[in-house]
Amino acid sequence: MPKSLIGRNIALITLISCCLFPTHQTIAASHQGRDHSGVPTNGTYFNAESGDRCPATEKDTALILGCTETSLIANSTDLTVSIDTNTKYQTIDGFGIFGGMDTWWGKPEGLYSDQWGDQVLDDLGITIWRNEYYPPATANSPQDADWNKQRPVVEGLAKKARDKGIDLKIILTVWSPPASMKCTISADGSVNNDQPWAQGTKGGGALCTNKYADFAQWLIDGIKMYKDIGVDVYAISPQNEPLGAVPYNSCVYTPASYIEMLKIVDPRLKAVYPNVKIFGAEYMLENEGGDNRQWFLNHTIAASPEALKNLDIFAMHRYFSNAQYGFQGST
Repeated sequence: MPKSLIGRNIALITLISCCLFPTHQTIAASHQGRDHSGVPTNGTYFNAESGDRCPATEKDTALILGCTETSLIANSTDLTVSIDTNTKYQTIDGFGIFGGMDTWWGKPEGLYSDQWGDQVLDDLGITIWRNEYYPPATANSPQDADWNKQRPVVEGLAKKARDKGIDLKIILTVWSPPASMKCTISADGSVNNDQPWAQGTKGGGALCTNKYADFAQWLIDGIKMYKDIGVDVYAISPQNEPLGAVPYNSCVYTPASYIEMLKIVDPRLKAVYPNVKIFGAEYMLENEGGDNRQWFLNHTIAASPEALKNLDIFAMHRYFSNAQYGFQGST
């Protein structure tokens, strides 16, 4: 049966199914005298009275969704919203979180408790759990955690989920390959296999193209650590935010090198763990729009039938960052 919602002074968001284009992050009831400082100005304002669209300013700000007719601001007007719960537009496979009870750089004793396990599984209702697969620590690349630190959290939460009959999907993401596999990358996107990346796992750098097979084996080894304690990994992402050269664990891929890496990694990983899915490219959605299409990772993957064969799940990061994204070379 349809359900109705009635309210005053509300911003109504109508989402078209599967429309996942950039939004600019602020919904401001601009005609109610609220603070507009720090609000993006490159949006679109839909005037509910005239039906006109105009650029959003700091005084007239609305939300923007990159779909058709997606926002409406109502000024002191009663609205009735009808929701037909019998009509389904998409399937939501699950809801999840990242990490432990505290940050991974926290103390081991603060990373898991049975009470926290009950809260995230019962109260929050998670069915997906994402973790970082950490590279080995080196002298210039200390790590927030390793398997010895993560394992008790994995065992605790996995057991809780089993006891509750919850099919918890555990997914892993790589922030950086091991330092021994990384090289410099030039501004034209070429990887210099004879030049080791001096910052180790930090600050960008690239996966050496002659290390793709070694990288695939390292991913297999990580999945095996979970398997050895009776926990199945549902999916793994070979790189978090592939165009971000940031001070913490990171690694830079061009769209072309990301696809070439997948060609080597996918068949090797699937030969050992055929049921483990590969997801990506975990890029910032705000960087998948604009004029510079050569850096659109998902656009490049979607345009390549061969690349699509090597990626099971598309994944995006939908938030804004002050970090400088966009390929500039890491030499």
